[in-house]
Amino acid sequence: MNIMKNEIISFETAKLAKEKGVNFTSDGKVYNDIGLLCDNGFHNLDEIDIEYDIPAPTQSLLQRWLREVHNIFLTVEYSLSNDNWFYYLYKQEFNKYIHFKIYEKALEAGLLEALKLIK
Repeated sequence: MNIMKNEIISFETAKLAKEKGVNFTSDGKVYNDIGLLCDNGFHNLDEIDIEYDIPAPTQSLLQRWLREVHNIFLTVEYSLSNDNWFYYLYKQEFNKYIHFKIYEKALEAGLLEALKLIK
């Protein structure tokens, strides 16, 4: 039986997200400075050493932050004609989409690209 789980963002995405102001995590998950995902069981942000730890939220939580805080809209859609997934970004006049075989890969790539739009 496959167990569904929320996907934690990649180390690369987490590093950029931290630079852009992300200071929240999901279920106490953080990356250390070499990219090892740790579950320190943090229950609030005061326990995170923000200087060294890199917050690791889920893809969906980061997607919501981008939408609610920065007005960046990211959607992932399926293309029957190409039999793959693609992400679509919208912020003012910026639009982009790229195709992927796996939904979570498309979402991760879209999150990384969306973070680059934050000045």
